[in-house]
Amino acid sequence: MAQGPLLSREALAAGLVDHISYRDEFEEYILTEFKTNYTLAITEYIRATRSEINEKSKKTIAIINAVGTIAREPNSQTLINPQKVISSQRFSELIKSAAENEEFDAIIIRIDSPGGSYVASDTIWRAINVAKKNDKPIIASLGNTAASGGYFIAMAADTIYAQPGTITGSIGVILNKFVFEELFKHLQINWEVLKFGDGGTLFSPSKDFSNSDLKRLNKTLDTIYSDFTLKVASSRNLSLESIQKIARGRVWSGEDAKKVGLIDHLGGLNMAIEHAKTEIGALKSTEVKIITYPRPEDPFTNFINILKENNAPLSSQDRTINFVKLLNTYADKLYILNSDSPLIYSEPITVK
Repeated sequence: MAQGPLLSREALAAGLVDHISYRDEFEEYILTEFKTNYTLAITEYIRATRSEINEKSKKTIAIINAVGTIAREPNSQTLINPQKVISSQRFSELIKSAAENEEFDAIIIRIDSPGGSYVASDTIWRAINVAKKNDKPIIASLGNTAASGGYFIAMAADTIYAQPGTITGSIGVILNKFVFEELFKHLQINWEVLKFGDGGTLFSPSKDFSNSDLKRLNKTLDTIYSDFTLKVASSRNLSLESIQKIARGRVWSGEDAKKVGLIDHLGGLNMAIEHAKTEIGALKSTEVKIITYPRPEDPFTNFINILKENNAPLSSQDRTINFVKLLNTYADKLYILNSDSPLIYSEPITVK
């Protein structure tokens, strides 16, 4: 325990856990071990049985939008942080549902994301790979940005399309935290630390990283970076040596990404749809049915849901409104940087 927090393989070696697996592998184990079906969420049941349009004769393509910062938490949106969030839990359920739904012949994942949580990105990557077992073509269409974690989920697709100016790549990992030690001293707030082991204050905002913390974090980051690059090499059928030359956080335009093998074709969503039509045997002149997920939210309902958050800052004073607007500008960056898990994230850049 004094060496914690532990990586998954270290926890296995220490006997703290019995197996290392993804969720789908755990569910398969439960089915095999206990000979019973696992619990089916009612939302998943409704989504899997609901029919959008009763036109069975048409080929159908599901377009699943992945827009925003990638996070594990499904409820990360608030009034001061209204930025879109890709919840790994919800997105993985959408992928699974679309793959298993016989109505869909192909899946297009439309990505516009600077990245986010490594664990969340890896969860979605796994869900896409499991979905391939249903023998449906899965195509990634990259929007303005598909960097770091955004590229992590894209590389799981069978084929990747990007615009020439798409910002992609950024194969790397970062980890940091906010430290308020000096602020607490200024406010005369005293902290008493009770911990077990050297890693007890690793993510505490009251203490900066110690030398042992940094050593531990570097090991964690090296492990994650190795996993990221190995998966890129495997997904793109490239050597690890060639990936190392284009990784380490380097950012690529869509045009350059094609030259180095990170994507397959240049083109937008329409070209991705045409590619999907070819894959499922539909003629170019044939009309196909397009169903988009997640379904558009009613703006009023979405606003009311945000107001329900306990931390919604409501005031009629102009200074409060201006303060909220200021926070709104930086909230997405502060939110993702103040994370207790490693990030695969790329800041937006300007290309001239």
